Amino acid sequence: MKKLLLIFLPFFLSCGAQKPSTNAPKPLFSRIDFHAHYNFERDSLPALFQSWNMRAVLIQVALGDSLRDQKNWEEMVKHYQDFPDQFFLCSGFEGTGIDETNYAAKKIEMIQKHITDGARMVKVWKNFGMVTQDVSGKYIQIDDPRLQPIWDYLTENDIPVIAHIGEPLQAWRELEHRILYGTDLGTDEPQQNLSPENRQNELNYLKKILSVDWAYFSGKDSMIYDSPMISFPVATEGLNLPDSVLHKFYYENAAKILKIENGD
Repeated sequence: MKKLLLIFLPFFLSCGAQKPSTNAPKPLFSRIDFHAHYNFERDSLPALFQSWNMRAVLIQVALGDSLRDQKNWEEMVKHYQDFPDQFFLCSGFEGTGIDETNYAAKKIEMIQKHITDGARMVKVWKNFGMVTQDVSGKYIQIDDPRLQPIWDYLTENDIPVIAHIGEPLQAWRELEHRILYGTDLGTDEPQQNLSPENRQNELNYLKKILSVDWAYFSGKDSMIYDSPMISFPVATEGLNLPDSVLHKFYYENAAKILKIENGD
């Protein structure tokens, strides 16, 4: 299995005395959001992405419901095909049905179709090890021998794997070339299902997250880290990272994995 650890940096911050502008900064370089779920189109997204000089990787989270997973993939592919210069695709698979003799062959066939659709990589999620069980009742681990044919196929075809499964050995190695910017932002229902007010609120939220992330990484002002993932706000300061480091984790590292040239 090709070993590739991707560390995403999603932040949800609110500033103290000085709030960052929600206007995009003057683009110094291209940006790639390496962890996004924009499954449905929005009229506002092209202008937002253009103002940030940004593209996004649409990541499929395979949950084990074959019909739902297929519908989710088709929605992602349509969005990608409508805006091929804005998005990249990432496929995914999970362990449901692993006891069937043709499990690995079926997953490889599905991955091949997704690659033909435009996927550049594959993600495995923490349903491996924590959620999905085989017929004996054991949780399916990421190193289960029954998965080996899939890893072999991905390795032989030089297809990167994103793994949200825990802390493998790579988590303790130097990170300089493996840290990527990812927001986990997305759109989870069709635009026509939202009122104009809700669409505007959604856009404002996207702008806020992108702007505050940028203020934290590039600036040095005091701010309050306030995230749904923590129990109470934490006071902090912007990292004031140099442009060379910002460029590396906002774009360069992702561009290497996606096999695109700088500025493409």
